[in-house]
Formats: sequence, C-alpha cells, structure tokens
Amino acid sequence: MSSATPLLDSFRWASLKRQANYNLFRADTATYLLAPTRLQLATCLFVACFPFVGFMLVDLQPIGIPFGITPNYIAGPLLVFFWLTRSRKLYPGVYNPISSIAWIYIAITFLSVLQSAWIPVGASDFTDKKPWTFSFTQSIYVLWVLVVFLVLCQVFSSFPSLRIKALRCHVFTGCFVALWGIYQALANFMGWTYLTVFNNSPYRAELYEGTWMGLKRINSVLLEPSDLGLYLMTVIPLLIVQFKGEEKIVNNTTRIVALILCVTALFLSTSFSVYLTFALFLFLFLLTEQRWKNTRVILNLAAIFLCFSAAAAMFAYFGGRYSLEQAMLERATSSSGEADPSTLERASTAAAALQTFADHPLIGVGEANSAFYYDQYSSMPISGDTPRVDSLLPRILAEHGLLGAALFLWLLSKIFWPYGREQQIQPSLLRSMLKLAVVVCFFDLFTSFFEIEHFHVWFLAALLFALSSRVVPAASTSESGA
Repeated sequence: MSSATPLLDSFRWASLKRQANYNLFRADTATYLLAPTRLQLATCLFVACFPFVGFMLVDLQPIGIPFGITPNYIAGPLLVFFWLTRSRKLYPGVYNPISSIAWIYIAITFLSVLQSAWIPVGASDFTDKKPWTFSFTQSIYVLWVLVVFLVLCQVFSSFPSLRIKALRCHVFTGCFVALWGIYQALANFMGWTYLTVFNNSPYRAELYEGTWMGLKRINSVLLEPSDLGLYLMTVIPLLIVQFKGEEKIVNNTTRIVALILCVTALFLSTSFSVYLTFALFLFLFLLTEQRWKNTRVILNLAAIFLCFSAAAAMFAYFGGRYSLEQAMLERATSSSGEADPSTLERASTAAAALQTFADHPLIGVGEANSAFYYDQYSSMPISGDTPRVDSLLPRILAEHGLLGAALFLWLLSKIFWPYGREQQIQPSLLRSMLKLAVVVCFFDLFTSFFEIEHFHVWFLAALLFALSSRVVPAASTSESGA
C-alpha cells in the first residue's frame, strides 16, 4: 500500500496539472478571441464618431461646467480602456519610435502652463478665460489627442485586418456626413425645416450662420464649414482610385457614388482653405507616379467637375436666389468689393503669432497663451471673446518656440518613416494615398486651424504609421536589387 500511494498521488497531480493547463488555455483562448472583437467594435465606433463634434450627448452646464460631452468623449476612452486592459501576453504591442517624441512634447506642453505667470498685467481682461486655467485645459486636449493617436498606432499595427474595416467605416460615415450637408443646403434653399438634432451644442456649434453672397454655408454635423471640408479631405483620397485585393475598401460603384457625394458637399462648404487644400491634393496626386496617364483616374476627375457644373447650373436656374458658381468663385478669388473677414482675421492672428515667436523664439509663451498676447501685436478687432490663431504652425511657434515646433515636425516625420529614411517599406497603393492625404490635411491644419483635435486626421496618420512599419524582408530586397 505504501508503494501505491506515491503512484496515486502522481496520477492526481498530473490530472490537476492537465485541468489547470486546460483552464489556462480556455481563458487565453477566450481572451485571444474577445480582444480583437472588443477592439474592432471600439475602433469602428470611434471612427464613426469622428465628425459628430456638434452633437452633444450630455450638457454639463447644470452642474456649473461649461462643457458638453460629444460621442468622441465616450468612444475614445472606451478604445483606450480596451487596449490598456488587453492581455499583454497575447498582444504585447509593437515598438513605436513616435512614443518618446510624443511624451516629450506633452511634457513640454504641460510645463509651459507655468509661463502663464509672465502674461502682461491686464492682458486677459478682455475675456472671461483665466490664463492658468485656459492653458492647462488646452494642454489636456494635447495629451488626449496624442494618447489616442499612439493607441491607434498600436491597434492598427497589432491587428492588420482591422485597417480596412476601419477605413470602410470611415468612408460610409463620410457618405452620411456629405448627405447631411447636402440636405442642409437643400433645406435652406427650399425653405424646409432643418432638423438640428446633430447641431445641438450651445457652446460652439448650434448651427453655422455664415453666408457668402446669400449662399448658406454648410457645416453638416461638424462645427464650421472648414471643419466639414477637412473631414471630407480625409475621405476623398480613399475614393479617388480603386484599391484591389487586400487593400480594397468598397466596390467600384459604391466608391464612385461616395466620391460624388463627398466632393459635392466639399464644394457646398465654400471654404477657401479647403478649396486650396483640394487643389493641392489634385496637383500632388496627378504629379505622383504619372497618374495623369491613368485613363480611369482622368474619367473620375472629369465626372467630379461635371457633377459640380450640373449642380451650379441647377442653382442658377432655380430663380437666382443663390448662385453656387458665383459664390465659389468669389470665395476662391476674393474678388468681391469687400475683403473676406475670415481670411483677414486668420492672416491677422497668424501675423501676430509670428511676431510673438520673434520675441520669444526658443520656448514661446506657453500653451494657448498666444491669445493673451494678441493685442500687443495687432490692433485688428476679431470675432469672439478670445483671439484664436487659426493657423496651427504659427501657433506652435508662438506658444512653444523652435523647440516645440522641431519636436512636432519630428513626430510627423516619424509617421512617414518610423525607422529612418533608409528603411525599405513595402510598396502599397493604399500607403501612397494615405501619405498624400496626411500631407494635404496637415497643410490645411497648419494654415487654417487652431487646434490639433481633429481625430480623423490622426486616424489616417496612425494607419500610415502601421503601413510604414511593414519592412520589406531582406531576401526580397536583395532579389529586387539583383
């Protein structure tokens, strides 16, 4: 009996060990299967929420906080939470050379809040915003945007199959946004009652009242016409060519319909900065790899301008209440008798920011503090109670100097070449179009926008990083070299 006891114990131990391994395998398998599903749903939900910045779900004003919660502030934290709570054993993440640069930039942003102490006495009397508080809250926005960007980089690098699904969601959301903008234009043109369900924020977005030559400028579900145009410029590059194989986003018929809708809404925004960005995109697109020799591409571009001409003729025919063609021409050339106040205001704030940078060239005046220096460098009155530098690059120079601008541009360069210019990146039509889209969108941000909180642009940048991280194997490189 004594000799049988150790043998029986060993059998029991082996049985318990197999059961423990099975339970561990079952738990790991469940985690392995559920993690991509959770992240996939959270990512697509976040992508679908990008444009709805004028749609307020919860108003915090009753509790004394002048702020509204939009869908982004629910879907974004959900995505970050799912990524941070994943199994690091199964999904360890990838090395991201952008992370250190981003965190240094975030640290500089928060440290620059201390520079609020040097704001001239009385400089903030014209506004209800307190420099310390305003600078700190704007720094939180920078932290939030860059953290979400880094998470998106990790998600798209760890789950390659999620990239096309997210892009497909982005295209279909863009179609809805374009349709809603066209409905907005038609409702004003026809005198219909416009449903303001997606424009209910009382802080910045209730309903854009801007007009130009009698033409109601549309903003769809976003804050302003320029915001709508920038959003559509993140969708149009995904539709201008037909992707094939694993890179296919939608079928050709859907692509053409979506392209017509998005370009029509872009034209109706009558945003000068977006017209300039769109023209730059077409120029770079036709310049890249001799795409002007592609007959299908030329036919697509011809279809775009034929649709616009038909829309312009329709507006001119129905009574002359609005003239789409004339309004667009005036916006693009500023050829009316009066100067465009929006353009003048942007130019004035950008010039003041550059003068601020000239006086504080190394570290600038601190996050968001350029608003409190505006009166020192410009006497032009502006709309709103707080001056905004509607040009991101002059603003970064004014608020963070050469140090901050160099860090930000270094961060952007790592999106295109994560591991240096010498790395061999796998050729991809999708990567080429994403690269073009990111270039023109950041051009628009640098010249026409105050904040970096445009997640649709950072979304494309994260996808570009994930695709740029695919290095061609050494064998392929040697064969191609031979």
